[in-house]
Amino acid sequence: NSQVPIRVKSLPKVSRLAGEGGDFTCAISQDLGDVYCWGDNFYGTIGDNSISQRRLPKLITAHAGVLDFATGSQDACSVSRDVSGGGGGAFCWGRNAQGEVGDNSLMERHVPTAVTGHGTGVRKISVFGFHSCLMTNTGAAYCSGDNQTGQLGNNGAPTDSQTMVQVSGLTGAMAPLST
Repeated sequence: NSQVPIRVKSLPKVSRLAGEGGDFTCAISQDLGDVYCWGDNFYGTIGDNSISQRRLPKLITAHAGVLDFATGSQDACSVSRDVSGGGGGAFCWGRNAQGEVGDNSLMERHVPTAVTGHGTGVRKISVFGFHSCLMTNTGAAYCSGDNQTGQLGNNGAPTDSQTMVQVSGLTGAMAPLST
């Protein structure tokens, strides 16, 4: 524990840090867009195919760089860059208690796992308590996971979803992202 900032060892220059709500932190390297994570790893939140706590940054993915990244209390997600620059694929890992990883399962995922049900061209991703959401190049929004209070926005029954479902009522409301 430290009451003053300390330098994180063995970490390249970073463009972004994420550690919202959890006992782990992740960073995106400035040069290649690689993801490094460290801290608590009880549900595989570090993404290194283990549940061992990591006291130093651990390289997690090296898949063509990362465009966007988000962490929750027990899950993390990334968007890989498409070589054409048009957005990429979504990957999530961690607890997955209510389908928030979005891979059509409730299994813990200890490595980045492809998210299903949203098409292609993902640009932004967010992780909340037990659900995650993403936005595509066309401006469409999709969510998966806990829906007990309607947080998936699909105007359906309060039923969880293990795959991404499109958020209702946003057609034309979100501007498409340019490349």
